[in-house]
Amino acid sequence: MSIKAKFRGCGHFLRFSLSLLILLLCILSKGTIGAEVQSLGEGYKIPHISRFPFCKNFNLGGFAEECKIDIKNNLIDLKDLLESDDPKVPCEITRDELKKRIAYCRFFFVCKRRAPDAIYAYIHYLRVKYYTMISGLKKTFLELASENELPEDVQKVYWRRCEDELLKELEIMENTSEEYFQALMDNKVVFTMHFNWAMGSHETYWYSEMFKKELKWNEILYDWANNYALRSGEISIVRSLKVLIYLRSKLASVL
Repeated sequence: MSIKAKFRGCGHFLRFSLSLLILLLCILSKGTIGAEVQSLGEGYKIPHISRFPFCKNFNLGGFAEECKIDIKNNLIDLKDLLESDDPKVPCEITRDELKKRIAYCRFFFVCKRRAPDAIYAYIHYLRVKYYTMISGLKKTFLELASENELPEDVQKVYWRRCEDELLKELEIMENTSEEYFQALMDNKVVFTMHFNWAMGSHETYWYSEMFKKELKWNEILYDWANNYALRSGEISIVRSLKVLIYLRSKLASVL
């Protein structure tokens, strides 16, 4: 056998070995959100999602036909929910449902036609966790404010400042998510291993940011609720001094 033929045979063997290695990595790869691959039809839908009253405009399959990731469409206004007497988070996707959505879009390689659907559901899953954190902060603050006898109008002012800031930060996180996954899907080929790693890494980012924000606002709200009386007393003293100075100046001008 000629040397050229030997090299050709060696090249075929190396390509086959590399393909086999990639295949094994894809099969064995597990991200933070793993999912067993299931046999799901093209028309697969999560059947009970539509039964929730907050899900009228929520459609998990809304982005299946496009590769452009748009996580803001069809999402429910958080403020309307949090300002109600009985605040509830919008339609929560369970972790098992999320695993099914992720499994549906990938096997060895990620199907770009199906991936935006899974990514949309994934980001909504994280978004609901953020809503739950805000609702927990509000509940804790209102209980503490009630114990310290804060006037209701003061409670609303304090909470609105907290809520507005948290919603602005949520929008920043959503924009980061959109750019992050759009950059991932811009690759010509997305391996399952890379997709799993991206999901797990991004989930860590969300929980880290949520923890920092919750810790920050717990301290601020605790201070507002516990020190309101002290601040009110200081304000009253300052106002009294200003009135006294004004009266003395008026009296001096008359004399």
